[in-house]
Amino acid sequence: MTLISFVVPFYHGNQYINGLVSCVSNINKRLVAKKGDSVELIIINDSPDEAVNYNKSSDIDVRIYNNVKNLGIQASRINGLQQAKGKWINFLDQDDLLITENYLSYLDYMDKADAIISNGYYERHGKRQRIFKNQKVQNYYIQERQLINIRNLIPSPGESLIRKDVIPYEWQKNVLSNNGADDWFLWLLLYSNGAKYVANPNDIYIHRTTDQGNLSFDYEKMYKSCQNMLSLLKNNVGFSSKKWNRLDRAIEFKYLKDTDRITLLDYLKFFDCFVNNMAYKVNTLLG
Repeated sequence: MTLISFVVPFYHGNQYINGLVSCVSNINKRLVAKKGDSVELIIINDSPDEAVNYNKSSDIDVRIYNNVKNLGIQASRINGLQQAKGKWINFLDQDDLLITENYLSYLDYMDKADAIISNGYYERHGKRQRIFKNQKVQNYYIQERQLINIRNLIPSPGESLIRKDVIPYEWQKNVLSNNGADDWFLWLLLYSNGAKYVANPNDIYIHRTTDQGNLSFDYEKMYKSCQNMLSLLKNNVGFSSKKWNRLDRAIEFKYLKDTDRITLLDYLKFFDCFVNNMAYKVNTLLG
């Protein structure tokens, strides 16, 4: 049985893809040995002018699908999801890495949750920093209220396993016109639909900042993507107006801070957001 489908949007990423194929291949060997189940790797080529090149000697099922034109990361993930055979989905970026010796710890949580969020590392310029300080902080970060009141505190779908059958229809049918907030959109819709989250404290995921860029550091593009997300959430039945208003204020407050446009009057206007952010920092410090 195919237990896990790894879905990877590809965009001019041949320098990274063999590293990812190697990670998935190692995980497959461990899973087959332990349970007899297997994994698959689905690559969605979102750069039609470049072919995906990888080590064909890999012992895993690798399937490549080509978008007819550049569609962006969310649409590519959805295209991959539609081809996936696995019960669980791991959305990865092409430059992600996995700590393969810890990966099967996910098995311990599969009967307890719909979305399993692991720990791991940020990697930038060869230096690594832990994503979640400890499990207490991890549990705090992945709560719905923090994702609404603060910001997206789950760096990437790459550090998660999500049951395929709970991935929201609304996320699959409403593609953000601006890349950036599609993973935040996914987390919020999962919660809105009643999905159960659980933290896996093991270090599994490595989120690399590479020359492909990271939209989270492009504040203007991210803000536009967040506004796009807000417009789609406004008409979502499960997302209350109270939640929407809190999220709208959190996004505006973060944008003003990120772009150094915030004033004293803004701090008064968004005092609730300021308090929420201070509580988040204290919890992180004391966690």
